[in-house]
Amino acid sequence: MAKETSPENSEEEEEFDARPCVLRYSTLVARLWGLTCIIIVWACMVKVFQKETPYIYVQWYLLVLALLVAFFEMTWLINKLPCCRREGCCCTVWKGVMWIERWKKTILYTTLSIPCFLRGSAVPLGILAGIAILIAAVFHFLDSFKYSKCCEKKRPLTSIPQTEPKAEQTDPKAALVSNEVPTYADASIQTHEMFVSLPQLVSNMEQGYQRSDDNVYSEARPAQGHQY
Repeated sequence: MAKETSPENSEEEEEFDARPCVLRYSTLVARLWGLTCIIIVWACMVKVFQKETPYIYVQWYLLVLALLVAFFEMTWLINKLPCCRREGCCCTVWKGVMWIERWKKTILYTTLSIPCFLRGSAVPLGILAGIAILIAAVFHFLDSFKYSKCCEKKRPLTSIPQTEPKAEQTDPKAALVSNEVPTYADASIQTHEMFVSLPQLVSNMEQGYQRSDDNVYSEARPAQGHQY
């Protein structure tokens, strides 16, 4: 969002997210894959229970694993409930649960997926569940870099000054009032006008002097006639 600037020094400041696309949508991708992982692990657990297998512990381990994955992948949705924002003993425990986020979930999921690969091809559904959990761990690991300092969220602002066109001043007096020096063209125009009007000014002055002399002479004539 652009910052507000004064009209005297108006600038357009551009800012945008400079992170890679993987980091910008890492939280959304991690949550969507988390829901998919819940479906895959629960489906594998049900199929393993339906089949007879000599490795009974695998069935129960997949059941515990499905419950844990479903719980930790739904914590962001449970955290939006109003009861989770109050103070109390349960809220303190819930804060500890919410502490297990991003790279901490990566460590937890990687540890939980290891037993799924112990029996190898004897339990192929266990391998499928383990792979789904490892993919979820990778997405949570990428989500850890979303707000890190190594990936800047915004690039430096680029300011583009906007200058308004000023009206040309041809009057040198107005330029002096506004503390601006008139240009050479304006001064030459004023000088030309002054020289053009100089003869007219001289003729007006001569006519004025002649009129004043005539008035004095007309006033003096009656007085001279009276003396004679």
